[in-house]
Amino acid sequence: MTETEPKDDLARRRAVFLASLASIYAAAYVALGGLDGPIAKDEVTYWPLVLEFSLLGWPTLSDLSDYRGLNTPLPFVVFGWVERATGGGLAVARLVNVLISFGVVAAVGIPKAGRRWVGPLSALGLLLYP
Repeated sequence: MTETEPKDDLARRRAVFLASLASIYAAAYVALGGLDGPIAKDEVTYWPLVLEFSLLGWPTLSDLSDYRGLNTPLPFVVFGWVERATGGGLAVARLVNVLISFGVVAAVGIPKAGRRWVGPLSALGLLLYP
């Protein structure tokens, strides 16, 4: 905390930042028509892998060594567990993704004492170039 910035001002800026971020996410939710739309874009290849990993439960070393994806299998394992636990389909996976995204952007962007614009500008960069 700097001498020129009262504690309540920092709390107010944090509240405004989080409310603004929540508004952006809510607007995207409305603009996209919710989370239960048809499978799209990279989900065409992503979702079958998630379902495959959901059947495995905890993948063995053999399962992972046979994995031929272009990126790490971690998201497929995690979302496979979510699918196995909830059976909610793609909409629940999208919801988990939105919550993780919100958490990351909020953690990066929350205003810090003495660094008024660094966090929010970093969050803006994340939102503009996901």
